[in-house]
Amino acid sequence: MRSFFHTAVTLFALAAMVFTVGCSDTTTPSSEVEPEDSDVQLQVADRSECGGFEPARKIAQAGSDETCVAWEYDGEGGMTLYHYNAGLNCCTELVATLHKQSDVITIEETETGLYCHCLCLFDIEYELDGMTLPMYTLTIETLYKPEGDAPISFEIDLVNNPTGAVCFERSDYPWE
Repeated sequence: MRSFFHTAVTLFALAAMVFTVGCSDTTTPSSEVEPEDSDVQLQVADRSECGGFEPARKIAQAGSDETCVAWEYDGEGGMTLYHYNAGLNCCTELVATLHKQSDVITIEETETGLYCHCLCLFDIEYELDGMTLPMYTLTIETLYKPEGDAPISFEIDLVNNPTGAVCFERSDYPWE
């Protein structure tokens, strides 16, 4: 009986060691390794009510069947970015996350909170800081892009075009 107990305790101890060693994480996943110039910061400065900002406040006018992105670069690393006619749920809060890999910036727009059975077009103002390269590829990933429509992705030349706008057609609700 004593040898059975001794064997069971030994097996339990070995299993605990294997589990502990097998679950230790001594390496950093590649997704957590940031590129050398990853100091670009993003902040949501403002979000309109359903229907967008007042027309006088807009740099670019987006038609009811498109979404537009406009930018203003200050020449010192700061940029204001506007996403006009961003399709979002009427009842949730916007969550924006920036991902940067070298000269590619991706802004992922997601939502949090209680959802309702309604989508609406909003205008969003972002502030970016730490823009040190002369050119970037900028992508905005959205939740409600109609299938088959072009993604929001374009190049920004901050030296030759410190301000500008680009629009993308949308073919389905909440765009008309």
